[in-house]
Amino acid sequence: MDQKLTNKENFLKLVSDKNTFTIPKIQTKIQNRSWLKHSQKVALKVLSTLKEQGLSQKDLAERMQVSPQIINRWVKGQENFTLETIGKLEKALGIQIFH
Repeated sequence: MDQKLTNKENFLKLVSDKNTFTIPKIQTKIQNRSWLKHSQKVALKVLSTLKEQGLSQKDLAERMQVSPQIINRWVKGQENFTLETIGKLEKALGIQIFH
């Protein structure tokens, strides 16, 4: 068995002629830059408030009755927040996110 042939075969399996939607994904990211900027501001506000109040992400998750994984996604700044979620964050933390 020729190792190079096997590697080539593995490579060809990985490189498919099927459309993997890479270009549309990139285009979507470019279009979403404006909301991403706002999302990062929300994440920063949430993280700084947690620190100021001595709370953990788990504490916030319990207050909001969501999983800690959801909070973790939010504070990474890559979540497209709904107005409802922003309102719930404000209520749970006793803050105003947007002035």
